[in-house]
Amino acid sequence: MNILESFDLSKAYGKQVAVDQVNLAVPAGSIFGISGPVNAGKTTLLRLLATLTLPTAGDAQYSGHSLIGNPKRIRRIVGYMPQTFGVCEHVTVGEYVRLFADCYGIPENEQGALVADLLQLVDLSHRKNHPITNLTRGMRQRLSLARALTNDPQLLLLDEPFAHVDPRAHVEMRELIKELHNMGKTVLITAGTPADLAGLCTDQAILDHGRIVLSGSADVVKTRVVDHRIIVVRFFGNLEVASGIITQSRGVQRLQVISAGAEIESGGAENQQELPAIVTVLKEVHITFNGSYGDASELLRLLMRSGAQIVSFGEAPEDVGALIIRLPADESSV
Repeated sequence: MNILESFDLSKAYGKQVAVDQVNLAVPAGSIFGISGPVNAGKTTLLRLLATLTLPTAGDAQYSGHSLIGNPKRIRRIVGYMPQTFGVCEHVTVGEYVRLFADCYGIPENEQGALVADLLQLVDLSHRKNHPITNLTRGMRQRLSLARALTNDPQLLLLDEPFAHVDPRAHVEMRELIKELHNMGKTVLITAGTPADLAGLCTDQAILDHGRIVLSGSADVVKTRVVDHRIIVVRFFGNLEVASGIITQSRGVQRLQVISAGAEIESGGAENQQELPAIVTVLKEVHITFNGSYGDASELLRLLMRSGAQIVSFGEAPEDVGALIIRLPADESSV
């Protein structure tokens, strides 16, 4: 049984089409992941499904209720978590959740227990009386999730909850999503790449230029996409030492080193080339990586211990076209 189905759902802003005839079927009790590059239409799609934006064409059904015909009913069964949210500067964590309890018409005598339960769920009880402005990015993401749960929704829409958070916050959010799934919630989640959703989702789809280009069970989708991402590292230090650490690290498939405009490639430790040891020039290293976020965190730790001065360490956006493999030209879903 599907809790959500969309039918040729589309959204255009003038001549620019952000969401183009999207057809989805989200099974009840699933964790359904949608990945795609920047400007693929992920945020617009979730805003449509959250009834925050009206579609240009098409419709969606939520347990029999129409997106076009009954948006108020849908808002009672959906919880939406955006990438970022605005807050009043001096509002505390507890006050913020209570505000949304008021918005959903929850009786005042029940709000105290609800706030306590939600903050305990997202591990923010110890921050209840702290201003939101004092929270880290990962804590704000968890608070945003608590807010999305205020009305006890059947379906959660989470817009890139892993974006711009450190590896520890990433792991914490994944565990929270799994816990909500075990509690019977259906979760629709977006992410930049399929790798962000690995081991989490029961079903997946890939969105590009507003269209679904691949969908199906997580196991089937995994066989049709390249399970890797590109990590870009910029640093001052000994390039030869850094190269040795990188090529010996778990999850590293390929190393590209950019130095003074010249590109050097290395497929592994046995193929390492002689690399300049100049330490005063900023280096940029591109790593093709298929390991876990824990592996990436360990790689960063090893580089820092080697004496390298890390300027930046993060994932590069990828073109979804480079991700798809073994996809027949006449087949868009599985």
